Amino acid sequence: TGNTGLGVTVSGASMMGAIEGIINTTTFPVAVSRSKTGNMNTTDTVYHLLTIKGNLISNNKINTRELLIKRITGGSTASASSPCFLYLYINPTYSTSKLDFTPIGNASAYSTTDATITGGTPIAMFNITSGAPDTFDLDNLRIALPPQTKFAIAISSSAVMQSADCAITFIED
Repeated sequence: TGNTGLGVTVSGASMMGAIEGIINTTTFPVAVSRSKTGNMNTTDTVYHLLTIKGNLISNNKINTRELLIKRITGGSTASASSPCFLYLYINPTYSTSKLDFTPIGNASAYSTTDATITGGTPIAMFNITSGAPDTFDLDNLRIALPPQTKFAIAISSSAVMQSADCAITFIED
């Protein structure tokens, strides 16, 4: 004969935490810029201006901060006042195998290595008028970059460019 027993009861609890509404950042923004003059003589080539990325390690620990892109500014001077296109890429392919990065902020770095963008799909493109810089607010796009993800700004024109400038403001959150 088998054992007879009492009914089995299983109990437990569950829990969830959530944030509703607008998420307010708790740190100051970080900004970096680049001015490039000359060596942009090949038309319709996408020239790298600036790349940012979150570091893998911060304060001797694995970095868990995202980079939140807030706004960018771009400008150029091209022959015959030709318009230029400002490109935004995530993890593009560069013409060089190594970008030189400089630390900035608490957990990120930037590169202004001379290169061209040879592959990748832009996540955004902006038409800018030669000699008339413009600012683009990207806050509503909520571009959040995990560590080691590269965010690049590049420029091209159907004319020779004498100079190109860009700046980016982001938050390490």
